[in-house]
Amino acid sequence: IQGQQAKPDNDKPKLLRDTPYTVNEFLNEYRGNHQLLFVQNSRTIDLLDSDMSVDEFKEEWAKYALKERFNITLSGEDAKNAVNILKEMNEKGLQDIESAEEEKDDTKEKKFTPIQAESKNTETYDITKDEKFSFLLKLQELERERGIDVLRIMQKLEENGKKVFDKKV
Repeated sequence: IQGQQAKPDNDKPKLLRDTPYTVNEFLNEYRGNHQLLFVQNSRTIDLLDSDMSVDEFKEEWAKYALKERFNITLSGEDAKNAVNILKEMNEKGLQDIESAEEEKDDTKEKKFTPIQAESKNTETYDITKDEKFSFLLKLQELERERGIDVLRIMQKLEENGKKVFDKKV
């Protein structure tokens, strides 16, 4: 890693040193930088700075990652297998999420369409054909023509002992 710094008056970064940093030098130089929070853990730096083969590094990194993320301590080969299983689960999870999103898109495209129906009988209820209503209309016509209040007549009949209607109703 070579250190670079951008000057405010010039957009091109200026090379601060010719030799690359070691991981520890880089950490000591840029410890307060918020963009480099990933290097705060010394175990991470030790793993990155270690001199081991790629397979050994993968094994050690798998152990470290499982310990940090899931608090699981496994042997080297088991840790590599666990990481592979997690990768497969993650890929399947992403595929499941994508398929669920596709299903949501399909349901969004299908809009609700109400059922269109027509009635065979287009006539509405005709109140003039009702017998009770026609009797009431005749009663009102008689009251208007003769000036007689039928309700009062019924009340007088009831006073004489004849039960014509129920007052409670």
